[in-house]
Amino acid sequence: MDLSRYLGAFVTPNAPALMAFLRQAAALHPQKRLVGYQGDLSQVEPQVRAIFEALKRQAEITYVNSVIAFSPDQGAANQRVRLPRECLEHHQANCIDGTVLVASLLEAISLNPAIVLIPGHALLGWQTWNDETAQWRYLETTMIGWSTFEEAQASGEVMADRYRKLATDHQDNSLFRSWPLRTLRAEYGITPLE
Repeated sequence: MDLSRYLGAFVTPNAPALMAFLRQAAALHPQKRLVGYQGDLSQVEPQVRAIFEALKRQAEITYVNSVIAFSPDQGAANQRVRLPRECLEHHQANCIDGTVLVASLLEAISLNPAIVLIPGHALLGWQTWNDETAQWRYLETTMIGWSTFEEAQASGEVMADRYRKLATDHQDNSLFRSWPLRTLRAEYGITPLE
């Protein structure tokens, strides 16, 4: 049974620590503000970049693998999921932690992020505009600590394209699962844990 949509509960856009952190991200935006989809299409990516840079510079987020073994199968392990405020507090995140952290910050400024799951990994997606025809962009959040936004975005785009094509070619949706937060909230009733 696929329970991956419940990862949306870990996206906590209204947590006080995240709301406070957004001020630091706004300071890195060229216009010193985070306005969501207000304005025009060209305003969206600079906001995502500002959040990435704030996580890199101010929060000093770095990738730390966090495996928890609870499976009865020999040698099976899964990554645990930390709440975004814990990632900010401890300055670390694994792939799913980083994805829900950035998704939380994007949802907090009224953008539409997505949790994207590919085999053994998670990526962040975000909608380029506030309508059904908008494109999706992708970000490799494990690269926050050591790369540029452009490098992390390029890596996310390559992985998303590869696994979306594999899912189509093999007619296997488990190879590329995208859970837009707007869908999780409205259609599945999944609300933030805090």
